[in-house]
Amino acid sequence: MRRFFSLACKWVWITLLSVAMCEVSLVVWGFWPAYQLTGKGVGGGKGVQFFTLDKELLFRMLPNEIHTINRDGFRDDLPAKRGDELTIVAGDSFPMGLAVKPEETFPNVLERMRPGEEIYNLGVQGYGPDQELGAFVRYGLPYQPGRLILSLYPSNDFGDLLHNQLYQLDAAGEALVRNHPNPIESVLPRTRLQMFAHLLLYKRFLPQEKEERLNEILFEDIPTEELERESQRSRATGLMRLVLRDFRRVAKENQVDLLAIVIPSFHSIEGRGRLEPRSRLDELAVSLCLEEGVDVIDLDPVFRAWTGEPLYIPEDRHLSVNGHRLVAEQLAARLSRQ
Repeated sequence: MRRFFSLACKWVWITLLSVAMCEVSLVVWGFWPAYQLTGKGVGGGKGVQFFTLDKELLFRMLPNEIHTINRDGFRDDLPAKRGDELTIVAGDSFPMGLAVKPEETFPNVLERMRPGEEIYNLGVQGYGPDQELGAFVRYGLPYQPGRLILSLYPSNDFGDLLHNQLYQLDAAGEALVRNHPNPIESVLPRTRLQMFAHLLLYKRFLPQEKEERLNEILFEDIPTEELERESQRSRATGLMRLVLRDFRRVAKENQVDLLAIVIPSFHSIEGRGRLEPRSRLDELAVSLCLEEGVDVIDLDPVFRAWTGEPLYIPEDRHLSVNGHRLVAEQLAARLSRQ
């Protein structure tokens, strides 16, 4: 009996050690879920784009030469300059420029308007301000920029803060508290070995029902009517306020000048010949920036006064080439006065 017990213990230890070695090997190998992006693609849907899951940012784009996605997951070349010669743009699909060429995005147009400076584009489609804050800290600050331009599209951004569930407000409503588990942590198994085994058996990283939830978790916008509810609007407002406050704190601690731009709602500009009333979310975003001491450019007046070709692509509802150029011109004018 003693011999059997000793043999059983030995095999248990061997099994545990083998499992641990397999897990370490998968980590060293870099095994991690990667998925093809569905829905709106970069450059009008040309080519195949992939993303991977991220426990802090929920997801990030994978390098892709077709769309000039660099090793960190951003649609730009890695910056070579530092300090006052480097400006970083953080945002979502608007600075990323889903429907235009890389050189037509407003960060790239702005760079050509300011010789001697480099503008690094950290825009990622589907990101909310909370993810943009994390991306800036992880991927932007190491380049020691002199300036950060935060691109806000309030029509999506307030809903993203609720939908992402990366943060909640503390009891006093004065600080952000990270949610654990967040939506991605709740989907992922504890070990990579589990995902590897599932991939071998079923040709999927995760069970089908979990993978079907990923698109909903990562890319579906929260319905606008949800923000009409007082409780939801209040929570979204609190989250936006504190994310802006954290952006300002991080910028100040690292001697980075912070400037926000608020891109107006597609519906309020293009709807009914621009006779639509201004979006309340746009107004709220501008007010919160001012209350939190964040310098802000409100693009609504200049967009409404525009008389040229459309600033948005109707089918895509993202900025057209004209829209990107107009944003870059407004930024260049503001920066030249600083």
